[in-house]
Amino acid sequence: MQRPRYELPLPQPQKICRHAAIVKNLAEKLAEFQASEIIDADMILGRIGRIDTAKLIWENHEEHFLNNSGQFQVTEPDGTNLYLWYTMDEASDTPNVMTDHSGGGRHGTVQLGSGVKLENKIVANYTAGKRLSKSFYCTGNGTEVIRRAHDSDLVVNQNQSFSLWLYPTDLSLDGGTSRRCVHKFEDANNGFQVTYDDMARIQYVVEKAGVGYSARCATGALLLNAWNLIVCLWQNSTNTPTIVVNNVAYSNVGGVPGFNSGTTDLVIGRQGNNTTSGRTKGYIDDFRYWQSKVLSTTEYGNLWANKLSIVALPGRVGLCDVAA
Repeated sequence: MQRPRYELPLPQPQKICRHAAIVKNLAEKLAEFQASEIIDADMILGRIGRIDTAKLIWENHEEHFLNNSGQFQVTEPDGTNLYLWYTMDEASDTPNVMTDHSGGGRHGTVQLGSGVKLENKIVANYTAGKRLSKSFYCTGNGTEVIRRAHDSDLVVNQNQSFSLWLYPTDLSLDGGTSRRCVHKFEDANNGFQVTYDDMARIQYVVEKAGVGYSARCATGALLLNAWNLIVCLWQNSTNTPTIVVNNVAYSNVGGVPGFNSGTTDLVIGRQGNNTTSGRTKGYIDDFRYWQSKVLSTTEYGNLWANKLSIVALPGRVGLCDVAA
């Protein structure tokens, strides 16, 4: 059946759901036409490039993109309180900036080894089961990391949730210690990190007011040479950490690995400023951080199923092989 035709006012592209790649792209295509022209949805969607994907999103969910007046609506990207969103798909080589898609403009700094260009680290990836298009490659020598400067919202005295995709190519200990894929040292008594070891276990560690708390997956749960979705949840009122590995949740365990105190930056790819041990070897993708929020079982289940924590506004990064 032929898609209906819509007469839409043409808004400015930069005001339309900035972090929903499909809608933004659609807006840019709409802006190519004069405001008085009647827009044929099939024609526009066909020009986006990913025709089947775009049509599927529009046909099933167009009501979420339009308000009651038939105009595009501005929406929050992937739920409330999304504070950081590094899709790894967009970055600038000079300076080395990792683009933040949360809407807050909290871009990260990409730190690379001498002579290594950023485009060599943002690599295309179409592995089965992984729906995002690019990822950040860490060689294991500790020179490739993403940093976000410390601020008062990256702390452990409030609820937090964050997620990332991890593709480890080496699970062996590095310099005699577990490898770190996320590390945030706040001060001598506070911080959080994610470590993984040679028993294919990944552990979420929170240190709050000098007391350590951690959650770790079962032995063998972290897959080698495969994509793993890691979700970390911190319930501040009860000091309860949870780590979710490929949609299976694990709770408290003993043992808290130490922190590197060389920086208060949020560091993705190694243990703080330590370049000789605890380094990620493999690929990291789609890092998201929610401030003052604990994702529900439904939300992280949605993240596993649809690559989004919400389903109310589909068509954003990840759904149906859509890339940011």
